[in-house]
Amino acid sequence: MSSCARMATSLDCWMLKEHDVEAAASTTLDADLPVKSGDQVFEEIGRRYLIRYVPKDGISLESMLAPSLRWVTPTPYSAEDALRCLALPFGERQRKYYWLINPRYLRNVKGPRSVDGGCGIEYLIPEGVPEEALVKRSALSVD
Repeated sequence: MSSCARMATSLDCWMLKEHDVEAAASTTLDADLPVKSGDQVFEEIGRRYLIRYVPKDGISLESMLAPSLRWVTPTPYSAEDALRCLALPFGERQRKYYWLINPRYLRNVKGPRSVDGGCGIEYLIPEGVPEEALVKRSALSVD
């Protein structure tokens, strides 16, 4: 993990603490995570966007809008650091793309939780991402 990734993660942890929010332990089951409104998450992450890192085959709008569980983070990482800090599956598939998500348009967000096997912070969007939550209608490149 680069020193920038370490600093970005630390700053996000401190930011959560400033809002009296503690990330759940990495071993916390999805079902046991607190459920929050998108507005609550927006405030606790400092009125910022959430980020969904994806490999090249995840950049289509259709794949992003599919109604399935999504893991997201408030922390910006390089493609290499995203793999390590978020313990992403398919480690050989770098996540060189990302989607920006406005949490104010989300319902029933779960988290935050420390990433199991990584060092980052994650939130879960159990119902998928509605189109109005996307800041742009296309994935952006990390590089």
